[in-house]
Amino acid sequence: MLQSSHTPNTFTFPFTLKSCAFLSLPITGSQLHSHVIQTGCQHVPYVHSSLISVYSKFSLIYNARKVFDESSESVKRLGVCYNALLVGYVLNSLQFDAMLLFRQMCVNGVAYTGVTMLGLIPACTFHQHVLFGFSLHGCIVKCGLGQEPNVGNCLLTMYVRYGSIDFAFGFLRVNESSERNHVVQCTAAASDRKKSLILEVDRLLIEVGPLEDNVAFNFVNALKGVSGR
Repeated sequence: MLQSSHTPNTFTFPFTLKSCAFLSLPITGSQLHSHVIQTGCQHVPYVHSSLISVYSKFSLIYNARKVFDESSESVKRLGVCYNALLVGYVLNSLQFDAMLLFRQMCVNGVAYTGVTMLGLIPACTFHQHVLFGFSLHGCIVKCGLGQEPNVGNCLLTMYVRYGSIDFAFGFLRVNESSERNHVVQCTAAASDRKKSLILEVDRLLIEVGPLEDNVAFNFVNALKGVSGR
């Protein structure tokens, strides 16, 4: 394109930056960043978020944060840029930084979405993050995001990882088989690490009723067979 004297535009950079991340080409990514600045596209939201994402995937989180901090105020008011950096922090195991950024997002009045929660909930993988996980659940309920299947399934996975099966039961909508089966699969996976949770699988099967997903049903039965029950 450059050799043909064609100028890259806002549609060019998101795809090329994504390709750099996929092919693990950090130097090429930095060169593309230079072209973004030369063409004046650095303040276009989706180009901006693509730059943050590509630096995050290269574990250059300082560069990703610098891109975020140097963005215009109008871009900083958009959730897409916050989401990109949140995912970058979680990807690089910087859970505390992700929590602080989410707090900053709320203080600045930037609306969060299901995409935000899907990026943040995986940060709540350890028991020391349980209170933050509860807070996220409260935000999800407040904004009605729990009706989104992916967000609901992500929350259920979080509670099962904590071993808080009762919380998963409380959240479960028993009239939606996909979520019932998701809880069974997560509980069974947790049981593989902690055999005492087999009893919780039994209780779940009784409470949620018949499983329509044969894969989930067979998975649970196979697990119980391995455990000698």
